[in-house]
Amino acid sequence: MASTKLLQSVAHDIGHHAQSSLSWLHPHLSRACRLARLASIEVRLTDADPYPPMLPLVEPLRLALGGLRERFWQILRAQGLEQPVVAEVRMIFSFQQDRSDDYSSEVQVAVVGSNGRVYEAHLR
Repeated sequence: MASTKLLQSVAHDIGHHAQSSLSWLHPHLSRACRLARLASIEVRLTDADPYPPMLPLVEPLRLALGGLRERFWQILRAQGLEQPVVAEVRMIFSFQQDRSDDYSSEVQVAVVGSNGRVYEAHLR
């Protein structure tokens, strides 16, 4: 099984990437959540299609979430780990109540190892 330190690092790295402009999630995710009247949304990167079904389909967001999923696996491999060490990856994106900023979000990441242990990161 992968070390705690490595999977903890992976959780932090994918959360940091998701908040950056390199992920291309923002402003699309915030705007889609606003249309669905949601203040937060969970994205499961281990799903074949990580696009949350309760959101309206926004093509740039669909592409960005697919890219985020792929980036997670790249980060995992860069740590010398393989896909079987991860059972699940959940990310919760939360947005400011006043929605004055569609370009930022709070991100909670939970990487569940194949042993059931949860590695978390919370980025504000």
